[in-house]
Amino acid sequence: MSIVTSKNIIHAGVLLFSVILV
Repeated sequence: MSIVTSKNIIHAGVLLFSVILV
């Protein structure tokens, strides 16, 4: 897995987590 792909997955996870909290 490339660094860019993992970064995108982490970013998407953070956004999803924020939506769940709000």
